[in-house]
Amino acid sequence: MRTPAALLAALATQSVLAANVFHVDASAPAGGNGLSWGAAFNDLQDALAAAGAGDQVRVAQGTYKPDRGTGNRHMFFVPNSGVTMLGGFAGLAGPSPELRDPDAYRTTLSGDLLGDDAPNFANRSDNTTNIFYIFSKTGVVIDGFTVRSGHADLFHNFTSGVHGGGIETAFSEITVRNCVFVDNLAWRGGGAVALLNAYGPVPRFENCRFFGNRALVNGSTGGGAVYTAGNTTPVFVNCVFVGNSTPGGGGAIATNASSFTLVNCTIAQNTANAGGGVYVNSGQFNASNSVLWSNNAGGDAERKQIWTNVGAATVQNSSLPMLSLYAGNGNLVADPQFQALAGPDGSLGTADDDARPAAASPVVNAGDNAHIPAGVATDLAGGARVTGGAVDLGAYETPCVGDSNADAIVNFTDLNNVLSSFNTAGFGRAGDVDGDGDVDFADLNLVISAFNSAC
Repeated sequence: MRTPAALLAALATQSVLAANVFHVDASAPAGGNGLSWGAAFNDLQDALAAAGAGDQVRVAQGTYKPDRGTGNRHMFFVPNSGVTMLGGFAGLAGPSPELRDPDAYRTTLSGDLLGDDAPNFANRSDNTTNIFYIFSKTGVVIDGFTVRSGHADLFHNFTSGVHGGGIETAFSEITVRNCVFVDNLAWRGGGAVALLNAYGPVPRFENCRFFGNRALVNGSTGGGAVYTAGNTTPVFVNCVFVGNSTPGGGGAIATNASSFTLVNCTIAQNTANAGGGVYVNSGQFNASNSVLWSNNAGGDAERKQIWTNVGAATVQNSSLPMLSLYAGNGNLVADPQFQALAGPDGSLGTADDDARPAAASPVVNAGDNAHIPAGVATDLAGGARVTGGAVDLGAYETPCVGDSNADAIVNFTDLNNVLSSFNTAGFGRAGDVDGDGDVDFADLNLVISAFNSAC
């Protein structure tokens, strides 16, 4: 018997209405059921245990560790299939709990169980092996978290615990958005992320940043930030990789028996023995509208960016410091002129690294709009993905002069952004229209001179 369309619609509506929203806030008192901010869970594990397919978990600013205070290195965050995790809420400590800004209200998932991590991955014997361990799951969304200090150096089953200090997946479909991966380590492949044995599901990463992650490469290819293997077909869009490293192959990315797609990403100042940016051990690597620059490894300037072993690479409409293997296809040799790659602290591989190009960079309007995936309308900073005639290369779109919010017009919104943050310092502020790390008269003059103009 065929089910009437009206009944199917009713069941679908009922399913949507039945979905739960669970709230988590580290500052909440114990005993909540998670169904409101006033009754929020204070342990993320409680919410993940309660949430099923179609449910959403909203997590307030603060630091969350997977061990529940036990010190057990083999406890992980394990979302069920169909669960959406959202970080970056102001929570109970904010002006309104529902305000959401992952940079302003940082939600950190940390593997540093004792809180004693030191530089250069010291004091890590207590750290969680994998912050996320996702096996045979589908429809998982992770959005708006800082994932740090995973230390995958110890097996917890036959193959796991030594890949992907931040996230290890196998046979799973995940979407990761607006996340920062910093200071994660793996004994084998993928200091931050290991995507293994997908055989069908497409892992997708959008608007993510990878800083200072490391793979040690004992029995695997490398991938300081990301390692893929086993017929995995990941897609990375609007992502930045800076200061990641491995003594093996692929300072940022290593791919093995996979088909890897990279669109509008920036890969700079990563370090490896081979392929300072990317190492293609086998399979296919495809890059478009991207910047691969100043990565460090053996070989000539081009091979320092991408090294292929028995795999193949296709590079289109991208910028590299030398063109031989990848000459043509709209590629160019063009210094992106990063404004402040090492960020305010002057140290590469830390969370304040800033890979935005200068306004006059040759990567501006140098891409091909045809490569932009369907549904992608913004860049890594949340501004319009195309502000001129053509998309910029790399993760960031350079806005018009005076356009603080990248909406392609200079108006009262831009003036208010400058005035509301006037005389403050810090990269990434909306009023810093010239990108020099200060909101001052120079920014105000740019807005006034271009006021009421569009591009």
